[in-house]
Amino acid sequence: VEAALHPETTALQRLIIAEAERFPEIAAICLDRAYRTAAATARAVLAQSAPKGTTETELDFAAEQFVAAIAYGPNLRALMGQRALTSTGDIATYAERALALFLTGWKPGKL
Repeated sequence: VEAALHPETTALQRLIIAEAERFPEIAAICLDRAYRTAAATARAVLAQSAPKGTTETELDFAAEQFVAAIAYGPNLRALMGQRALTSTGDIATYAERALALFLTGWKPGKL
């Protein structure tokens, strides 16, 4: 999350988004590299908590959904110039809460 919110990262993302139609291969490479790394990290974390019998396909899907859940909101706000998570502590708290929500499902009063 911290890397996705870095000002240089969001500046590069804005440029890539603006030029994606003219240079789709560059946009695809950037998306693949950033996303693949995040998904692999998430998959490794989720695999530690996965119930016995969880398939590779299920782990891949869960990792994809987790990356979207944890990074999409803060990153989109940063792209729009709104940086709500400004400190390492804020980011860590957000990530911990998102992970807890993801692993336990939403239950009021549990987060």
